[in-house]
Amino acid sequence: MTENTRLQTLQAAISRLTEQSDGYTKQFASITQTLGLLQEQFVQHLAESPRRGPSSPVFGHPRQMKVDFPRFSGTEDVSQWIYHVERFFRIYDISEDQRLDLVAVNLEGRALTWFQMWERLEPMADWLAISTALQMQFGPSHFENPREELLKLKQSTTVNAYFESLNNLAARAYGLDDALLLDCFVGGLHPELKREVKARSPISLLQAISLAKLFEEKFLPQTQRWRSAVAQPQQPPARLTAALAPKPLTTVSPAQPPPQNPPLLPTPPKTNTMHKLTPMEIQFRREKGICFTCDERYSPSHKCASKHYFLVQTVEEVPTDQDSAIEITEEDQTPPVLAEVMVEPLHLSYNAMAGIPTRRSIRFRGLVQGRDILVLMDGGSSDNFIHPTLVRRLAVPIHYSPRFKVEVGNGALLQCEGEVRDLPVSIQNHLLLISAFVLPIASEELVLGYSYF
Repeated sequence: MTENTRLQTLQAAISRLTEQSDGYTKQFASITQTLGLLQEQFVQHLAESPRRGPSSPVFGHPRQMKVDFPRFSGTEDVSQWIYHVERFFRIYDISEDQRLDLVAVNLEGRALTWFQMWERLEPMADWLAISTALQMQFGPSHFENPREELLKLKQSTTVNAYFESLNNLAARAYGLDDALLLDCFVGGLHPELKREVKARSPISLLQAISLAKLFEEKFLPQTQRWRSAVAQPQQPPARLTAALAPKPLTTVSPAQPPPQNPPLLPTPPKTNTMHKLTPMEIQFRREKGICFTCDERYSPSHKCASKHYFLVQTVEEVPTDQDSAIEITEEDQTPPVLAEVMVEPLHLSYNAMAGIPTRRSIRFRGLVQGRDILVLMDGGSSDNFIHPTLVRRLAVPIHYSPRFKVEVGNGALLQCEGEVRDLPVSIQNHLLLISAFVLPIASEELVLGYSYF
């Protein structure tokens, strides 16, 4: 009996365990099915929004981003501070009854002192009332009209400084459109810049700003050179003769302040080491072939043993205050007779230099020794110019001449390396022999000036 009872007990325990195991198996299958459904929903959600931003909600829970509340002491721009505060309220959805507390804990200095007094006078005020009061206390006067100042604004310094002033006034004015801002910007430019920018007919403010900065670089070297000429008069170049030398300008130097203490030793008198050559001496040295600097015989390879400076004065009988003179050094031994020939200075237009097409220029392609090159026919350039890189690639001979400089349309001076003569250029099945000066131009490889037309 005892054994039968024990067997029955064991069978009952096994039955219960079997039932529990079956229940666990069903629960596990249900959990697996639920996880499968959740995974499908997650994959479908990712497929529908593949470009979700850092603050986009994921399954209804938005991602929070940290933004510090701006502080204000009364010295900052109150309009910008109010703009940042309203953005903060919008991001965190701050209720109206919490806004004044946030503003109070972020005020400091004289702004906090003013707020304490104002809060006692207006205890039931809201954010709109305090923002208006802050504008009246720390902002510009209501009698100032930023729109009127914007229409009267004129450029006095650089384009960047002028645009910054215009932008500050435009941020305070209301009812402005793009066309009005464009007219205000172009109308207030320097007359030379305004003429150049209006000729290009910009259609937007950004395009007008870009054009103004571009042409500012064109006129800037001329402005710097004009200021340096006013501050210190330029000396005539040594290679100009008495006939071609410009008349010296009379400038008044600023008065020097008197020395505080008397000098310990007297200043020694200046000795004039310049010797003036009379017309008879000039004629005698020219006939005998004697150097103008020393008393030795002159030759192309001649170098003076001792350097002296002589003043060649062609007119001695009628002295005037504006007599032209020349300093002759050992590097300049050209006979004075050759100096009477007038040489027209070479000029390269700014459009040809920068590669800007105009109505007076034609751009096309040509062939030189089977190589395709860019050719620009420009009516603003005085002569033909070729890029030195093209000359080296073609391995054509360069006829070197005394170094001289070519004036570019923006006022800069470029050094000419020599001349290429009778270069065969094929243009539209026509073979042309072109001579050009070697100059580091920045646009096309070959520029044809008006002397070639």
